[in-house]
Amino acid sequence: MQTVLEKISATKGFLENCPVELVPGLNCIIGARGTCKSTLVESIRFAFDANTSRVQMLLGKTLKDDAPAFASFHEMVSKTLEGGTVQCELLDKDEPDGIRYSVERDHDSIRRI
Repeated sequence: MQTVLEKISATKGFLENCPVELVPGLNCIIGARGTCKSTLVESIRFAFDANTSRVQMLLGKTLKDDAPAFASFHEMVSKTLEGGTVQCELLDKDEPDGIRYSVERDHDSIRRI
């Protein structure tokens, strides 16, 4: 199955007015310090619940001391999403007309497809 991530957006927080559209192939996220590069990547991780222990740290449900190398990411999603929802839009290219999916998640729920 070939599924591609096409768009990431948020209903509140740092990414609220900044939907990011991706193209097939290589996408680079570049920018100066503090321009939400990590916020974007960690929001995708959070939406898909990829690496559950890391997501728990992003939500602030584990202690900073559990992973000192990643202490700056402690509560990142909680702080940057500000109670909103992150949404990832996907396209399944294996279907003749392509089927679109949306994966959503807010701070207090599991992912929704």
